[in-house]
Amino acid sequence: MAEKDFEPGDPMGLVGVGVPEGEPDLMAECLVEEYVRLGTSDAQLLAIFKNPFFAGAHALYRARGEDHLKAVIERARAQWGRPRFTTTEVGGPDMAPHAPQRSEAPRQSRGAPRRRDSFTDSESTEA
Repeated sequence: MAEKDFEPGDPMGLVGVGVPEGEPDLMAECLVEEYVRLGTSDAQLLAIFKNPFFAGAHALYRARGEDHLKAVIERARAQWGRPRFTTTEVGGPDMAPHAPQRSEAPRQSRGAPRRRDSFTDSESTEA
């Protein structure tokens, strides 16, 4: 797995830094908006804030409380709504591994054909 032993002073180690004069409410709004737009349910979102593994979100949960975060979630839902996904099945079991059927109608062009000899010698050598 690791090619070398862990060193406490390793400059490539992951370090989280708190910002003492940051705006916790803005951070909560940004986190909630991101998860709402990804399609996370309200229950899943609140579970993220309750989970100590998510240090930043959990710190907001401890500092602001569940009711405040529920209000932030409600505002985000009012702005972004709930994503809706639909699944459409095409064909059925009789369509499974068959090759696509070709039409006997002539193929239509999707625009004028390009002529390869339309460039002059000076245009084709310049790059």
